[in-house]
Amino acid sequence: NEPQSYYTVGDVYTVDVNTALNVRTGAGTNYPLVGYYGLTPDGRAHANAYGALYDGTRVTCLAIEQKGDDIWMQIPSGWICAKQGDYRYVV
Repeated sequence: NEPQSYYTVGDVYTVDVNTALNVRTGAGTNYPLVGYYGLTPDGRAHANAYGALYDGTRVTCLAIEQKGDDIWMQIPSGWICAKQGDYRYVV
């Protein structure tokens, strides 16, 4: 599956998670977390103290990168895992 079949650069999506979604400095779990103070002011308004975005947060897709079965989305605050295998964290 091509990442473009799930997400479009420039569109706005919603975080759909049970807890919170980590924001990283790059596309992959090998990149460090951005952290609360690394988020944009709007991102901080929708994140916990660790800088993870709450369920229901609206995010703007700036770029898409596929790593294996995972799709990473760049948002103004950094990179989030939008889809991991068959599970979508961003809808």
